Amino acid sequence: MMLPADYDTPGEVAAYFAPKIGAFDIGRYPSGTDDAVEKLCGVLSTSGFIVEARDNVMDSKYRKLLANLRNIIDAALGDTELQRKWYARALA
Repeated sequence: MMLPADYDTPGEVAAYFAPKIGAFDIGRYPSGTDDAVEKLCGVLSTSGFIVEARDNVMDSKYRKLLANLRNIIDAALGDTELQRKWYARALA
């Protein structure tokens, strides 16, 4: 799930997928899709999410883990150049 948003002011959320709420890549573990995946995609799509059924859902999970690692790097290192270097190392 990707739900990029900031909550800086009480009662105010900046959602960056607007007008959609967020995004899901959905599939069966370790790979494939089926009727249940398609049904869930339909429900989430009607609820305002960007949804994609994927045969290779684990690739999406690994990308999400790297994105979360980027958040940690950004928080730990105030220097933008250091952030770029460490993120490049994490991707390698």
